[in-house]
Amino acid sequence: ACNVQLACPLVYEMRSQYFRMGAPFNICLLGDLVAGKVPPAKVYFFQNCYRLDTAQREAVLKATRGATAVWFYGGGFIGDTAGEANMIQMTGLQLRRGTPAPGRVVPEKSAQGLAAGLTEPFRCETLLDPVWEVDEPGAEVIARNPSGGVAAAAKQTPDGLRVYIGAIHVPAKLLRNILAASGVHVYCGSDDEVLTDGRFLSLTATSAGHKRIMFPSACTVVEALTGQVVAEGATQLEIDL
Repeated sequence: ACNVQLACPLVYEMRSQYFRMGAPFNICLLGDLVAGKVPPAKVYFFQNCYRLDTAQREAVLKATRGATAVWFYGGGFIGDTAGEANMIQMTGLQLRRGTPAPGRVVPEKSAQGLAAGLTEPFRCETLLDPVWEVDEPGAEVIARNPSGGVAAAAKQTPDGLRVYIGAIHVPAKLLRNILAASGVHVYCGSDDEVLTDGRFLSLTATSAGHKRIMFPSACTVVEALTGQVVAEGATQLEIDL
């Protein structure tokens, strides 16, 4: 159903997590990606792309070739008909139908990889039906459903890293792990809001404490309002907020 229980956590509330993942991003229309109007990126997140026609599928697969594509719950399920084969085509991962359950999933305990640093279940109690589980040999498990089935996983394919997340809300930490694994520069490793165009940078603290900003190359840091030089030849900046 197209309702607030599905759209609010996946589309509306997820925006806060993108702002906290430590790197700049754009929110684009699927139609603009299909039309070739979206500049190439290292990572693409497909949140609510449940229905894709043949032309859209071909365009998306072409645009994401050589990059990381992350598909959220139900991505690509509906075409001319509805079925798991449609999702397998887009995600690049083998999927199977699982047991309907609330959308809360439990991350794998791992000190490295995409699940590293994830300690709490992903927040969402919406009952998801249908549910899909990853059944891809050699895939990296990120999180599991309450039944034990693989709710989120990733695998490096000839076309690039492919990730399926069978949840409708995930923490910024997971997004940050995906970016780092895809060669994206992460400016801040904590859940603080980062805005930058590569020249100006704004950091808004979402919690008090010690913060570390990492730059992609050595640079001169100037306080925007006063013009005061804060650091020269800096590759990182540590501040308390």
